Amino acid sequence: MYLKFGKYSDKSVEMIVLKDPAYIAWILTERNPKGRLAIVKGEVQRLIRIFDAKPFLRDCQGSGCTNPATRLTVYSDNVYHPMWWCDDCNPYQKGARDGKLSLIRTYCDALLHHMNYCTPKTFLKDLVKAMAVEKGLPKRVGVKEAEEFFGRL
Repeated sequence: MYLKFGKYSDKSVEMIVLKDPAYIAWILTERNPKGRLAIVKGEVQRLIRIFDAKPFLRDCQGSGCTNPATRLTVYSDNVYHPMWWCDDCNPYQKGARDGKLSLIRTYCDALLHHMNYCTPKTFLKDLVKAMAVEKGLPKRVGVKEAEEFFGRL
């Protein structure tokens, strides 16, 4: 689906979900969208369900663990060194400061982390990109790769 309004007119919704999650957050917070915005909001919600259903394709970083990762942790002020965990491992076992980690499983968890800590939009974008790459998205992404990631092609 392509947007037909606003700053992303004629851009694919798949690309916007991956490249500008702050804009997606705005769409999701619209309480009573009308017309095209309502249709786009429904498509965004569908794409996020697909995103969240994809497993992380890396192993847990817990000591001696080889289970697949199901979540990641980041500090409020640093999303550039996420740690990846399974449900059985304690994210604090590697020496993290107690109570300082955000636990993230889903796209909306990443949005909430951004909103709760007022992080720069680039942090949010990079966090979503890291999650997407660990779910199988190539590091360099165009419309074709985004649509394939979401199963449209």
